[in-house]
Amino acid sequence: MANNKDYNKKGDPAIKLKGQPNNEQLEKDILSIIMNDPSVADDAFNISIDDFYIERHRIIYKKMFEQHQQGLPFDLVAIISLFTEEEKDKVGGIAYLSDISNTYMSSVNLSYEIDLLKNLSRARELISVSTKMSSMAYDNSEPLDIMTFAMNEINRISLDLDKKDLKQVAETANNVIDEIINIYNTGERPKALSTGYSNLDSIANGGFLPGQMIVLAARPGCGKTSFAMSIVANIAQTNPEKVIAVFNLEMSQEELIKRLIASLAQIDSKSVIRNELTSDQISRILETKKDFSKCHIYIDDSSNITADQIKAKVNKLKNKEGRIDLIVIDHMQLIADNKVRSRYESMTEISRMMKIIAKELEVPVLVLSQMSRNVEKTDEKNNSGEVIKQKKPKMSDLRESGAIEQDADMIIFLTPGDESEEVAETENTALLDAVVAKNRSGEADVDLFYVWHKDTMTFVPKKKITFINKPKKQEAKTENSGSEQIANNDYYIDDSVLTDAEAPEEYSVDSDYLDGVNNFEI
Repeated sequence: MANNKDYNKKGDPAIKLKGQPNNEQLEKDILSIIMNDPSVADDAFNISIDDFYIERHRIIYKKMFEQHQQGLPFDLVAIISLFTEEEKDKVGGIAYLSDISNTYMSSVNLSYEIDLLKNLSRARELISVSTKMSSMAYDNSEPLDIMTFAMNEINRISLDLDKKDLKQVAETANNVIDEIINIYNTGERPKALSTGYSNLDSIANGGFLPGQMIVLAARPGCGKTSFAMSIVANIAQTNPEKVIAVFNLEMSQEELIKRLIASLAQIDSKSVIRNELTSDQISRILETKKDFSKCHIYIDDSSNITADQIKAKVNKLKNKEGRIDLIVIDHMQLIADNKVRSRYESMTEISRMMKIIAKELEVPVLVLSQMSRNVEKTDEKNNSGEVIKQKKPKMSDLRESGAIEQDADMIIFLTPGDESEEVAETENTALLDAVVAKNRSGEADVDLFYVWHKDTMTFVPKKKITFINKPKKQEAKTENSGSEQIANNDYYIDDSVLTDAEAPEEYSVDSDYLDGVNNFEI
């Protein structure tokens, strides 16, 4: 029998049962190869049982697969001995099993034949999806629910096309080593997405990385939305081709745009919101039109959106733009859950979905989160009950923290800075401490300091970085040289300059601020 059958030619001996795409002869040939050639096991047993359409072929493949799993032979003689009389009748008896074994095909084209088999299986899955969509439509389901179901299912099927097998370490190691050498030679980290803040980038190994879930948490009114949007604007300014999706479940798109306008035009956001503007400010606002025309930022302000719907929308955006570089979600606790379960179970599933989105799309996902009210119990208060000092947050202070702590690659808390810092705080400025509590790609337990200009919703990074809870200096002598060496583990770094300009002692939006901050431009 010829080794290279063309299963797609007209006159194919197979038929389409019940209108479903299938190829009976192809299935028999693949089973024959497996039965007669144990060396193909690694490839052959990556097939799913559901990839076979003919019921008796599923039963035969399942028997061989189970034998392989136990390290036992799966040739004709071994397989026949496994069948009960009832099972033999279902598969056509010993005669049919023998027929499969005797129609032996060469294994040379097995990979090609497996691909054909999987394509037929996927075609049946797509028919099933379309049938379910029709059923949902006839049942008057919400159009958005139907589209979400369809996009998730199609995405699942497409991901199956690229399932990764085990690889020998050398294959991946060569690529990793080449990347390390390239970074050493060029100083560039091509996979890292710079946040526009050099102190944060320094701690984050160059910026946010593909597949990362970054959690930004703060108490209400501590600037987490402003900080997230400043990162979005910084990225868009440096790389206007970057595609960024922002899901804000609290504010309308118009409110977010007004904040961005205030930042771009360097105007007090309250003046923009109240429309209390001078002719000069109007001119500056008109100038921002060209900045918005360059941007690839998309905002969704749906107030009752599920994690599945977010996933479907970002997949749609990626298909439209051909890429997606950052996803921002504000905030996690407002994501809806249509299933009836406890709040903890709901947040566990939502957190898991955020991580899945990051990993499957290979994009950093910046998720804003609330903090537990329990954090307020340990604040230092005066006799009148007024808070005089807030405690430094830790990961357990996240609201519904268990799953979030586990899934997040980086956790950052925004909290008021230490009053001992020499910063002239005013009604419109405040010192913020960005506490990096978890960081899989770099240093954790780190304080990053920023001056927050509340009026323009922008931030000036200060040069000071403090590494928390590190051991003090230890002295050690090397055995070979007799000379004394200092093992410096004291990470209290007060004067490592990580920004182009140290924050000045006094701040004014029109002069000093423009010199010291990364300007917002989308």
